[in-house]
Amino acid sequence: MPQLSLLELPFAAMQAVDVIQILPSQLPSGKRILWKDAGEGKIEVYCDKYGVKGGQPKPVVISRYIPICELLFEGFGLWAGDGRKRRYLDHYSVFGFANTEIELHKGFLKFAALLGLSPNDFMVRVSVPTILEKELSSEEAAVSKGLGVDKSRFFKGSVNETRNYTFVDLIIQSRILGYIVKIIYDKAIEIAFSKTEFVAAFIRGLIACEANVHVRSDKSNQLGEILIAIEDKEERVLVRRFLYKLNIDPSEDKIITHQGSVLIHGRTNFEKVAYWKLCDLHPKKKERFYFGMGNFKSFQYRKGEAKKLILRSLAGGVSKNAKELAEELKINIGTIKSEHLFKLVKGGFLMQSKPTKIGRVYVKFYSLTENGIKAAEENKNIY
Repeated sequence: MPQLSLLELPFAAMQAVDVIQILPSQLPSGKRILWKDAGEGKIEVYCDKYGVKGGQPKPVVISRYIPICELLFEGFGLWAGDGRKRRYLDHYSVFGFANTEIELHKGFLKFAALLGLSPNDFMVRVSVPTILEKELSSEEAAVSKGLGVDKSRFFKGSVNETRNYTFVDLIIQSRILGYIVKIIYDKAIEIAFSKTEFVAAFIRGLIACEANVHVRSDKSNQLGEILIAIEDKEERVLVRRFLYKLNIDPSEDKIITHQGSVLIHGRTNFEKVAYWKLCDLHPKKKERFYFGMGNFKSFQYRKGEAKKLILRSLAGGVSKNAKELAEELKINIGTIKSEHLFKLVKGGFLMQSKPTKIGRVYVKFYSLTENGIKAAEENKNIY
């Protein structure tokens, strides 16, 4: 009986990806891929030098088994955001990471360790803004110490007039490694949907690299939006699917020339972001996010969102009164009656019962009409 790859087994049975099981027979260039045991749970992957003519790709030593865990998906989120992905034919010829925040590099190296790579497997290039030109050597020393990469692994540093912060580039030149990482990434994305924690970990890494956490510039200093910059439409669709998996309802994508973004608005969504700690990897973004969240004085909803949540609350034949709904949505009872329930009844989404005496008070109960049931299933904001 043929043995299945771990990636073909049910999720409950998965603990690691067996790289040997997913290695293709050849690179896109036609060169045959071979491997041999390298000891200590690692394999050396190389190309047949007697096959197709052309430059011989550098062999790479990596872990045979890649553990399926949150760190793997967090790392792939970082790689999807600011990973080094120079293309060769239809795959990547390098593997690495480039950013200005040293804490993200530390996280990326932990992810790389899952692949069996050490800090000194990477080459490092540091560039500094003009204001730090005289501090280039000390900046390189700080990066070397912070990341545990020997100074001999550094390219010559440079000054970049367009930058405001020190920029660190980690890179391994390897067509084989770039190809394998992309294959593992594609399989990991499929696996991610099987567990919400994996989805959250991926988005956490992506936000750390590609998101702008915007705090309003008015007196409120409230959190305004989280903008995740993603140019590729298919990637935006994937990120939206991941956010839906986390019960986050993104706004309509923002599209400008050569750039698209997935937008997150509204305190309800921000509460989910906080629950999953999606802004916690990047120190500055984390600080800005919780500062903006702390300045909300009351629970606020996007336009039409509260009405949608009322319909969702009443789905399945449930009836509730205004007080119950107000407490559930954390809205003033007067506001929920005048701004939401009245308009939903008038719009044909709700019906109200005759007053029922509870104690000394007469109370009306609300339930969904056929239009309300349909709207609740569509799960769209009601304006």
